[in-house]
Amino acid sequence: MYDKSVAIRTTEPTTGIFELATMEWGGTGAVVARGYLYGPAGAAVRDREQPSWEAWAAKLAEA
Repeated sequence: MYDKSVAIRTTEPTTGIFELATMEWGGTGAVVARGYLYGPAGAAVRDREQPSWEAWAAKLAEA
């Protein structure tokens, strides 16, 4: 299903892995972004950063 993707491992601000991918389905293209944070700080970093990521994604959706 995914045409191209890249995985990025992180160590800061906590350990994690993120994937960016492009896909085509029924003649429509899309970009998929997802991430997972691990370790003892994972949940705290997610909670701290989630509002910023949601605001960034909302701006992209407006364009």
